Amino acid sequence: MKDVPYKVHFFSGLQELQDFAPLSKLIASLQRNMPNHDVENYFIQKREMLSKADATVIACRGAPNNYDVLGLISMRMMPKREEECPSFAFVWTVHVAESMQKGPLLMRLIAALFLAEAKTGMSLPTWTALKTFHPSSYYALLRLREMIGPSALLHPRIDCTKGPHVQENIVAANTAKCIATQVEPGHAFDGDVSVIRGAGGVIGSGYWQNAPRSRNESINKFFDKYLTPNDRMLCLLGLTNDDAKRSALYLLEKWLMSGRTSRLEHKPQRGEKP
Repeated sequence: MKDVPYKVHFFSGLQELQDFAPLSKLIASLQRNMPNHDVENYFIQKREMLSKADATVIACRGAPNNYDVLGLISMRMMPKREEECPSFAFVWTVHVAESMQKGPLLMRLIAALFLAEAKTGMSLPTWTALKTFHPSSYYALLRLREMIGPSALLHPRIDCTKGPHVQENIVAANTAKCIATQVEPGHAFDGDVSVIRGAGGVIGSGYWQNAPRSRNESINKFFDKYLTPNDRMLCLLGLTNDDAKRSALYLLEKWLMSGRTSRLEHKPQRGEKP
């Protein structure tokens, strides 16, 4: 697959995003690049995914007022509720052009989100949570963990060398249980495979016309075996100490900035130096 030149843009709130381009145009463009996904209806049903997001990152090409949107993710920062349930960054929604779903774009979107948050003076989150039915979303987190190295933790840890199999991590498993009750209260959580049953909500299986696939067949088999279209896997990326966060920040910035096909652009806030 030929890599497509694009730029990655970070927005710290709805107004910034609307100043960049009308939401209707951004969503319509994303829909054109995802013809087998019901993107427009998704955002009709879930307007808060953009309106209440703490941060949004999009990848696009083209000129202003005529952007071709290739990817979008939004995030919310979730506060600590009790001793056992830490604060975490919740990747609220993820959309990637169909032609680029098996490439590095999602990794770049997540990396850009981390770096942009760090540039505003915030530390990288200890835990980043992602709720997904798409094997490529898990695969992107797996590749990020491998890039960062052993200081990063991924849950669930599917052993891709031995077929669908989860390697247990007690701290991550307990954290996942707490986060699941926060993001999907009232839904059963299967901790053995980190799957929230029935968490597809009003969208359910209607978003996809075809079952999503990743490049990794073991991951695909795991999703096929343990998830229905109405379920969502809860994935956690953990950076559980300051050394891990510093290492992740350095490696992600070096990787993202060295890419010939994208660069991070951040609109300075009031009082922030460009």
